Amino acid sequence: MSGAGAFAFLRDSILKWHADNPRSLPWKETDDPYKIWLSEIMLQQTRVSQGIPYYKRFIKKYPTVFDLAAATEAEVLKDWQGLGYNGRARNMRKAAITVCEELHGYFPKTYNDLIMLQGVGPYTAAAIASFAFGEQVPVIDANVIRLLCRFVGIEDDPSSRAVRIQMKSVLDDAMSGTDPAEFNQAIMNFGALQCVPKNPDCTVCPLNDGCFAHNSGRVVDLPRKKARKARNTRYFHYLVITSETGVVMRHRTDKDIWQGMYDFPLRELSDPSLLSQQDLHDWVFSHTAEGPFSFESPIQDKQILTHQNIVCVFYPCLVNRPDKTSFSSGVFFVDFRNLHKFAVPKIIDCYFRVKSILL
Repeated sequence: MSGAGAFAFLRDSILKWHADNPRSLPWKETDDPYKIWLSEIMLQQTRVSQGIPYYKRFIKKYPTVFDLAAATEAEVLKDWQGLGYNGRARNMRKAAITVCEELHGYFPKTYNDLIMLQGVGPYTAAAIASFAFGEQVPVIDANVIRLLCRFVGIEDDPSSRAVRIQMKSVLDDAMSGTDPAEFNQAIMNFGALQCVPKNPDCTVCPLNDGCFAHNSGRVVDLPRKKARKARNTRYFHYLVITSETGVVMRHRTDKDIWQGMYDFPLRELSDPSLLSQQDLHDWVFSHTAEGPFSFESPIQDKQILTHQNIVCVFYPCLVNRPDKTSFSSGVFFVDFRNLHKFAVPKIIDCYFRVKSILL
């Protein structure tokens, strides 16, 4: 099967499957570009099941783009905490400000204009343009890429420009004459629920007669997988100074992981070997002149990120009260009752939970 017949077969099969297998998602019941944009940004590198509660909380707290634009970066990062890839949240807020200040609260209506917004890439621009404004432009997410590589038999690197052009051409032909929102939603859902990454049930797939991968026994081979780079390991040594009323925190302002979030006074070293007692005493004295103080046993933990492993060693230290005047820039004392206002990395949140400190 090839040419126009294959495209018609793909289109008709997927649309029928979609009609028979509706997928209810809170952001699919609207053509509001703000809500569609918010959901698409959230679902980048995030499972749908994880994204739904965040989406509902965001819509409740920030019901309009003006509400989001008026929020501080710290507020948005706190509400984003747990989703990861925090650059998405920072870019989302910047885009909201642009929409409000430069476009009077109205989202651009075309793909070419939408893609100019901060943090909006080709997929997100296509999703908003087709779902909110009916523009005939295909969405190409990971689910669609997997489906097309298997169905068409694309064996080249799916991230290459040439392959993306090929996929867009296939989708342009397949969606011709259909409702773009319906077609895009159908093909994304088909990839997410039927043509799944591992062990898809090809026996019940409506595309199996025309699928290259199924008919050639190549389902497990496509799409071609890129070799993963080895993760770099970093070693964070944290000094956790607490009193009866609060804890010393640090604002992460450098362009690094967890930018804009909060952790503890930090020394990044080349290995996880414990600091000497003298080093720890000197470190504590740099933050407090109040005695006495006492150390608890160090706690070790690890967080695995996409491109690096973070190994943390926490040194809990109890003091009478920190000497706030001696703090370096970005380090400050937070009352426990106010700790819930600060966005922290997952590994810091886990530490607080281990120590029964509620955010």
